[in-house]
Amino acid sequence: FFFLDSASARQGRRRRAAQTVFRQAFVDMIDAPSSAGSAQAKQRSGRKAEGASPGSRVCKSFSLQRLRSVLHASMVSTRQASEVRPTRAASASPDLLRSTDRERANSGEAADTVFDKLSRWGTGDAPSHQSTRSFHKEASGIERGPARPRGEANGGHTLHPVPESIVTYVRLLRGCPLRSFFILLWFTFMLSGASIYFPLTRILKISVEPPYGSESEAAKTTYALNFPPEPVTLVALISATEKAGANATLINPDAAMYPTLYPPFFGYDPTGSLTAETEAISIDLKRLVKPHLHRCEFNFYSFFDMPFEVQMVAHEFLFPSRWNGREGMIAVHLVSCDGHAVYKECVYKQEPFCEPVAQLLDDWAAYRDARVDDKVSVTFVSYPVVYEDIILGIEWGMALSTVATALAFIVLAVMLRNIRQLALVLANILCAIGTTLLIMYPISYYVMDVNVCAPAMLVAVALAMSIDYSLFLLTRFNEERANGRPITTALEIALATQGHTIIVSGATLALCFTSMLVLPTSTITSMAAGAATAVLQSVLVSLSLTPSLLLTLPRFFTSNRRLGLTLDGTWLGGPARGVSMGETLPAVNAFAAAMQRKESLWAALGRFSQGSAKSMALLLLLVAVPFAAALTHFTYVEDLTPLMQSTHPATDAFIKLGDTFGQDLSTPVMLLILAPSKEAMASREWSLATCHMLVQLAADVTAEMARVGYPEYKMEARDLSGLMIFNGNCLTDGLHWGFIDVMPAVHMSGAYDMVADLLSNREQTATQVVVHCRANLFSAMGEAWMRAVRASLPRPPVLRQPLGARQADPSEYAPYGVYDGVQIGALHLYGMPLEQMDGAQFTLRRMPLVALAIALIVCVVLGGSFGTVLIPVRAVICIAWMLIVTFGASVMVFQFGYLRFLGLDALAPASGQALFWISPSVAIAVLVGLGLDYDIFLMDSVMEHWNMGKGGRAAVIEALDQAGTIISAAGIIMFLAFGALGASTTPVLNQLGFMLCSGVLLDCFITTKVTIPCLMALVPDDANFWPLQQPPPAPPPNPLSMRDLALSPSSRISSIRRSLSWRWKYGGALEFNSTAPF
Repeated sequence: FFFLDSASARQGRRRRAAQTVFRQAFVDMIDAPSSAGSAQAKQRSGRKAEGASPGSRVCKSFSLQRLRSVLHASMVSTRQASEVRPTRAASASPDLLRSTDRERANSGEAADTVFDKLSRWGTGDAPSHQSTRSFHKEASGIERGPARPRGEANGGHTLHPVPESIVTYVRLLRGCPLRSFFILLWFTFMLSGASIYFPLTRILKISVEPPYGSESEAAKTTYALNFPPEPVTLVALISATEKAGANATLINPDAAMYPTLYPPFFGYDPTGSLTAETEAISIDLKRLVKPHLHRCEFNFYSFFDMPFEVQMVAHEFLFPSRWNGREGMIAVHLVSCDGHAVYKECVYKQEPFCEPVAQLLDDWAAYRDARVDDKVSVTFVSYPVVYEDIILGIEWGMALSTVATALAFIVLAVMLRNIRQLALVLANILCAIGTTLLIMYPISYYVMDVNVCAPAMLVAVALAMSIDYSLFLLTRFNEERANGRPITTALEIALATQGHTIIVSGATLALCFTSMLVLPTSTITSMAAGAATAVLQSVLVSLSLTPSLLLTLPRFFTSNRRLGLTLDGTWLGGPARGVSMGETLPAVNAFAAAMQRKESLWAALGRFSQGSAKSMALLLLLVAVPFAAALTHFTYVEDLTPLMQSTHPATDAFIKLGDTFGQDLSTPVMLLILAPSKEAMASREWSLATCHMLVQLAADVTAEMARVGYPEYKMEARDLSGLMIFNGNCLTDGLHWGFIDVMPAVHMSGAYDMVADLLSNREQTATQVVVHCRANLFSAMGEAWMRAVRASLPRPPVLRQPLGARQADPSEYAPYGVYDGVQIGALHLYGMPLEQMDGAQFTLRRMPLVALAIALIVCVVLGGSFGTVLIPVRAVICIAWMLIVTFGASVMVFQFGYLRFLGLDALAPASGQALFWISPSVAIAVLVGLGLDYDIFLMDSVMEHWNMGKGGRAAVIEALDQAGTIISAAGIIMFLAFGALGASTTPVLNQLGFMLCSGVLLDCFITTKVTIPCLMALVPDDANFWPLQQPPPAPPPNPLSMRDLALSPSSRISSIRRSLSWRWKYGGALEFNSTAPF
């Protein structure tokens, strides 16, 4: 990084600066129209391709003689002026002063060297037409005539005034220390973030966390304080296939107890046609379990390992009679391994003590694949497999986004016309992602629970914003370079114009994401925090790393011959022409180009929208009506299946588990009972009173369901199962099977103790009761049932904390219920369905507040940035229209199924004909941010043209003509990036991808091209920018000042003198200054 300040580098800059000055003077001299030089003029225009006449050589020699005298005179004047005028080097160190003096003394040698080369060219054989034009092109590497101040266009018309702060910032970046600091800093952050990615994934939360201050959070806190982590149950689903026959059964579904003449004087025979095959599977699975779980404490639940007394009780649970004996299961309940409690995420997090569990899952999967019996099928499902399914779906979506990014880079290369600059974009993306991961790591440890979807969210946001910001900055930089400006000046103008867009857009988007922190669930707030951090890092990287790399390798990144697919500007190739920091490129006559350029499609579309503004506004309003009507039918689902891959075997097994055995096994709802003491829980009175309370609870729930509109739902006592109640009977009174009490046999077999260990904590102070729901827990009836159970619990009103506050003291959520005069204890309804229900309700209840906060943020930030009143109001209207159409279309697709005829699973209704509740909650902030991004970019261009003196309508047309293609390209890039989510196999990613793609396309092709011109045309020009006052119009460009128009010979002499004025700057680099006197 420091080789640029070496002696050879300084000599190179000094030589190039001198060459630039003398080439300019030489070109001005030989371009002077004269009778003697008419042959040369004809040669440059292509009329004579042979050689130059002797007269032209005489003219050239005479011009070089005049050039020599003018150059020496100007150098003497400049040296005298530099001795008199104070310079910036006056305050520099003595070493720097001595270095500057040496460079000044040696500048004459460099000038003589260049002049000798020019003299040899002038006095040699006459060159051909092609060589003359090539030398003319090479010599025209700078602008002819006096160098204009920064921000000044042709003819002295101020187009892009550059603030002094930007000039100072770029000057500091040209110095090696700051530039090296930025490069080293960002690349260090990138590498550090990449190194902690995998450690970060191990502390992420896979499940949807309950909202702060809710009853489900209180229940989860109570469970964590009194019970070990939720245990892991590995379930083997056994089914009779169609090849076995319609009447084949795993066990006899009609098996019943019959009397016998010998003790115990009754018998039970559940044998079916496939019982032997089913028992063989049970033996094989138990054999596979034992080698791996010798380090673990576990319970193996198989119908064939139970005594027949227990089989009679477990028959209905393990082989439900409603399936006629064709469906059954075998379960392994894992308690602990190596002394550590086994929990659901331990396999995904690769905990060392969970290694036996992972090996067992692999062996069971291999056993399933190796089976050849086609009469009985075996499917395995467990929460570790389900979580692996979810993670694989997210990773697959990220992989598709990565592939789509390669396609987006193709579009980006077409827009930049320089493939080398894609390295700048890639560096921005990687540094932004790495830095964000580095920041989120301590946040996940000390601040909040971070959801597993947060990394995918921040990667998508960093990718989108980095590409957008790089596209805006580099296109303006390349545009200024194409207009003939030096690299430094072009970078200053790009930072002054697009830097403003980037800062305003980034600040607005970060605040929009920050407003989502008021939502009460960490599942969404963690994603919002990651997205806000990613936006801020994208802004900082774009405004620091990109300029630093451009100034570090200016020749490499600005060499765009053949789209950069050459060796120009590299060590292996020749030097790039006209791309040093102080040099400029041949510019096209701006006045002539403006007269000849054809109006773009986007400008024509904007003009048409302005011409029929009222009709277009009415049309936009009518278009929004059906989408708004569809939005009124919006419903959401809270199931776990939208997070799972639709093509993964675990998804089908999980759904089959819930359909076959009910949601009590897949997503159970438990009633936590915290007894007043261990002695009370062991007493007969407590057990009997609790059983009676549960029986009454079933009746109260039935009455509550009828009151809320579900009179058909009937809850019975048999829907509750625990240590005190089973099958509707209080176990204190015995467990009767017909006229026989089988409770003694249950105690003797150890089954009761096994269930007690499963449902109670080790201290025997708390227990759980399984609460069965006869409806789908994630349906409207299921939600009504959960609310009815909560409302029917015999307990005083729950003490609530304000919403959004994290629950710190669970004792405040511990009201004690009393029944039959016996104090039962604290009652909490606990389960994943309740957490999902509370999370959806609390989140959607606060979404209007979030929308209001976002609208205020837009008004404040845009109003303060542009200084107008109507621009932020118009932006809010445009964003609201886009959101209505986007979410209305999502309802039509994923609820009504309007695109089902396409046969695409990604665009078909899923998850109960409803949207997953997290999808719109996350999409709204991203859509608002992207919409504002393009809006601000367009309005910056509008304000720029308006400040030039153009009217409001004309400024919009000019802005569309200038920025319309860039916005369209950015929209296509975002469509490719987010469209990859639509190709994912995860329903929630499909929904999110559809929303983001629809919103981006509406923003890029409707809002910016039609809606904004239409709405601004409905208001008078002055009102659109009120209270700003338009600056007075500048005089039109003087055609005689255009560099491609000839000057008189006398004017050329003064032009040469003005162009040869320079001042020495820090580091020995030369900069032209037209305002410095001789």
